[in-house]
Amino acid sequence: MGIWIDILTLGATGQSPAARQKLALDLPLALRSFVASSIGTREYVGELPRAVTRFRYNLSDESERALLKALEREFVDAVVDDVIHGIEKSLLLVELCLAQPHASLHELVHSFPWESGLKRSVEWKRKYIADQLRSMIAAGVPLPEATVAVLGEEGEPCFAFNEIAFAVAPKRLEWSWGDFKKQQGYGQEFWCIAEAGDEAGIWAEGVDYGAIPVAAVVLQQTPAQDRELEIDLHRLGNTLSQELTALMEELHRCKPSDGYRPVAWHHVFWNLVSEYERLRLAIETHEPFHATDQELADHIAMHYPEVTSTSRPVIVRRRQKLYAECVQKIQSGFLEKFADRT
Repeated sequence: MGIWIDILTLGATGQSPAARQKLALDLPLALRSFVASSIGTREYVGELPRAVTRFRYNLSDESERALLKALEREFVDAVVDDVIHGIEKSLLLVELCLAQPHASLHELVHSFPWESGLKRSVEWKRKYIADQLRSMIAAGVPLPEATVAVLGEEGEPCFAFNEIAFAVAPKRLEWSWGDFKKQQGYGQEFWCIAEAGDEAGIWAEGVDYGAIPVAAVVLQQTPAQDRELEIDLHRLGNTLSQELTALMEELHRCKPSDGYRPVAWHHVFWNLVSEYERLRLAIETHEPFHATDQELADHIAMHYPEVTSTSRPVIVRRRQKLYAECVQKIQSGFLEKFADRT
């Protein structure tokens, strides 16, 4: 049994401090250890340093190989941090199941602390949670019986929870290398092209609707450990979810051919869920998410023939209108509930 399984088993049996100690101390040493070199310095050895060296040799660009060689130790440390973060997410799920053993799968999806900026549908998140739990059961992690019962037949055992394989996978190293260069400010010419296909369009075509002071104060300055606040945010999120859906439906009712539904489903609601993560908004999103207005306009023109005037400028105006009204609704909700806390 590997360290990852040990961590999950400790978490599932109520031994979170021991699980987190193993995560912080034992796991990094399992990925890379240290030996003294002939000149008295410490060198990294182990599966991960060897994998990083192979990854460096396979880089096609000579300047990238030179950059990685110069920063190899720092990159190994960065990959270790990435792996710790990835394993911690599965431990958080186990701890959530232990804290809420009778929660439904739907409730687990909405309670899980998803990463800020993650743009995935509720269906994708539900499958991720179900696959994680099914894989834990297959690996022998003693999840609460109630959790196993609510899982039913959902999920596939597609996660092996093998920390070494997870760390040294070529795709993992590729992603980590791109993130590492971006964080360190190196080699921008190598990653800017890949970035453009993902979220660059948001910034290229985004519209600044102004600050939201109350939301910023509550979401950014208040500690996440404030359980009472978390409950209040969740309740506000439930209320706002209904109000935002009703707002979108009212715009659709007034002008059905303007396409406010697909504008919300494929763009605006995705961004709201991401931007107001701690509200855990339960608003409808559809795959795929389109980051740019041109992609959104093309998708609506192709898949929603009932929508008229699908040119990019028209879609921009509709997106701006819907987003601005949704933000105003959220701001009003924050002002009503949290103004006395600022």
